[in-house]
Amino acid sequence: MSRPAVWLAAMLVVSSVAASAAAWYAAARLPLRVAAEVADPAAAFGPVVATQAALVGLLLLPMTLALGATFPLALAAAGPGVSAGREAARVYASNTLGAIAGSLVAGFALIPRLGLQSTFQWTAVAGVLAGTICLFAALSDTTRQFEQATKTRKHETRSFFVP
Repeated sequence: MSRPAVWLAAMLVVSSVAASAAAWYAAARLPLRVAAEVADPAAAFGPVVATQAALVGLLLLPMTLALGATFPLALAAAGPGVSAGREAARVYASNTLGAIAGSLVAGFALIPRLGLQSTFQWTAVAGVLAGTICLFAALSDTTRQFEQATKTRKHETRSFFVP
């Protein structure tokens, strides 16, 4: 895959936007839909639960797919080479520590202080910011690689024509 860091940045942004949309729908629209289904005298428990489970699955699917793609993309962005094992271990450790720290901070600090809705909003902003930073880093790295390749080609061209 070419430019995995750009794709990583895109997946971070997509997951943040999808999480925000899912949280908004779950808070603003889903309760009304459940209430309408339960209020129907002909509603049966099984179909109502199945419908709600399918809807929640569809709400989580875009975010889950985007977040699921981030780890392999982070591994690809770390790059192959002599230290591929070391880079994979570094990415895996960072991913694990980030998941633990995020869970603890959200559960014990952000939600009690900011509330659930504000926590969702701020973490979505943080995800978009992380994606933007990753995108700029990927693009600047690509620019640096292009400049290095251009310098190398100029040097090779000069040495070819100059005895």
